[in-house]
Amino acid sequence: MKTYYLNIPLKDEDIAKLEAGDTVYLRGKLYTARDMAHYKLKKLLDNNGKFDEDLNGQAIFHAGPIISVNRESGEYKVISIGPTSSIRMDPYTDMVGKMGVKVLIGKGGMSDSTTEAMKKHTMAYLLAAHGCAAVHTQRITKVTHQYWMDEIGMPEAMWVMECDNFGPLIVGIDSKGRNLFEETRKSSKDMIEAISKQTHCKST
Repeated sequence: MKTYYLNIPLKDEDIAKLEAGDTVYLRGKLYTARDMAHYKLKKLLDNNGKFDEDLNGQAIFHAGPIISVNRESGEYKVISIGPTSSIRMDPYTDMVGKMGVKVLIGKGGMSDSTTEAMKKHTMAYLLAAHGCAAVHTQRITKVTHQYWMDEIGMPEAMWVMECDNFGPLIVGIDSKGRNLFEETRKSSKDMIEAISKQTHCKST
């Protein structure tokens, strides 16, 4: 397993060399998006709208940050940020892949449809440690702007940030279709079946 320090925007060759289990640190622009931000983006595209941002080569962090706003300067500052469960964003992986997004960051597993989308669009799913919001927050150097906060609230809004040395992130699904969660599930099942045979019990 290897460690990579990658700059955003990312290229196909950056993603193609990653393998499940590798460690990644990111530097550059970072977008946050949860359920509602993905829905807003889908609704915009379904209505033949054009998103103001070029997401080609970009990274989306499945997170709902707490942000403070300086009322005088209008500047944003991250108070806390950590990953949310990525399985909820499963239906949107192919959509953001078509837009050129190269990396999704979150926690927990994602489905086979996401694995297929990763292969199709040369993407990777990176796992951020949950319970480490203080560490993730320190890696955010700037918050530039946001989308839809007035409509869907602070945590659900899409925030555009700058990050430096953001990680460590573990490759959970790579662009070749390896999925750490599926491999762990299969090895666990095989182990249970082997134990069941030895003890003459049936696994369920």
